[in-house]
Amino acid sequence: MFHLRDLYAVLILAGVLVNATAGTNVRNEACDLSVQDVNNLTLNCSRRNIETISHWPDELNKADDKDGHVLITFFNNSITNITILDTIRASRIAISFKSNRINEIQDNAFRNVHNLVYLDLSNNRLSGDVLRSEIFQGQYNNGEHSSIALETLNLGYNRIHSLDRYLFHFTPNLTRLYLNNNPIEILDHVTVMALSSATKLEVLDLSKTDIDTIPLDTFRGLLNLRQIDLSGNKFLTVPESLSLVGSTLKYLTFNNNPIVELNDDSFIGLSNLLELEVGENDNLEEVKRSTFTPLKSLRVLHLCHNRNLRYISHNAFRLIKDKWTLKEVYLDENNLSELPTDLLQWNSCAAPMRLSGTYITNFTAPLCPSFDTTFAQKNRFSLKDLKPKHVLWSILGVATVVGIGMLCGILVNFIKELYKKNLRSEPIRYINIVNDSSYA
Repeated sequence: MFHLRDLYAVLILAGVLVNATAGTNVRNEACDLSVQDVNNLTLNCSRRNIETISHWPDELNKADDKDGHVLITFFNNSITNITILDTIRASRIAISFKSNRINEIQDNAFRNVHNLVYLDLSNNRLSGDVLRSEIFQGQYNNGEHSSIALETLNLGYNRIHSLDRYLFHFTPNLTRLYLNNNPIEILDHVTVMALSSATKLEVLDLSKTDIDTIPLDTFRGLLNLRQIDLSGNKFLTVPESLSLVGSTLKYLTFNNNPIVELNDDSFIGLSNLLELEVGENDNLEEVKRSTFTPLKSLRVLHLCHNRNLRYISHNAFRLIKDKWTLKEVYLDENNLSELPTDLLQWNSCAAPMRLSGTYITNFTAPLCPSFDTTFAQKNRFSLKDLKPKHVLWSILGVATVVGIGMLCGILVNFIKELYKKNLRSEPIRYINIVNDSSYA
């Protein structure tokens, strides 16, 4: 723990940092040292035009008590290569290299920072070839390298297409991994092996990686996965592979994907999901029967900003209404013109509280907030609103009506002919027996 009784050492460090550039190549002002409380020390080296890192200032390790937390940030500099960092003695260490120009990391770069628990390498120029297991190797003892304590690794906004299969071999405590905004496109075999080896992973961010499928093996070893973000990708359906982590997954974000409908296959196996976010899906039109039935523990549903969502089945929550768990439902900014009265247990997720239990059909103007009375002109129907399925159903409908009419006509004609031949009585013929010679 870093105590204020070491104020003398802190003042020495502050003086060194203000008047010297030891440990870094600094063109402008030196780094700033701050103590938030007795447990937290921050060394701020952001926006200093730093290009290389060689040694930490000696004063960084002069505190007597080493149970404190240290945060070092090099945000927005010009660093291109991370070399082997010097020792930092603290119980938990966080380092941010966000928004630099890093395209190389030396092997064993973090071996002296054994208690490094948080590492931010986002918004750099890292490729999959640069990210090797060797860069996370710890100290070399008894013929082998030890592991480091890393728990959170942010690799977002880089140039990663694939991951080395052994990337996480020396980070057994990794629980949060951010790969968002990388041009991954396909989760290839080695990437799948890398992800499945991070067995303690709890949070995984794969948003905006241009993927459209997730192989089943990706989640096979992730028995602790609690949260996943798949937003901004190319999924046409919710990945079936999510069912492999259905017993642990609590939070799923599935925004901005080209899905057209949600149905009873979408969330199979996600029985312990607590919060689901499905928004900004411009192609989503329908939420069908039993869509949310597998979500037996769901508490919060965000179904918002789907500008073409026109229909939600009144049985979307079929079979779970008797054991209702939902507390919050958000349906704003969709294209819904009506909601089924039996869609939800409205009194169980009602706000504001003063309206709890009130039927929506009983709402009057005084109960509602003030709205803009200027409405856009209602769009008229045009041919461009027709879709292939609508045309197909129209053709089938017309063909069915015509076919039934023809069958009825044939049946009527058949009955008429049958009546003429078999049922109609012959007419009675009358003769005059006086004039008829045949009776003479």
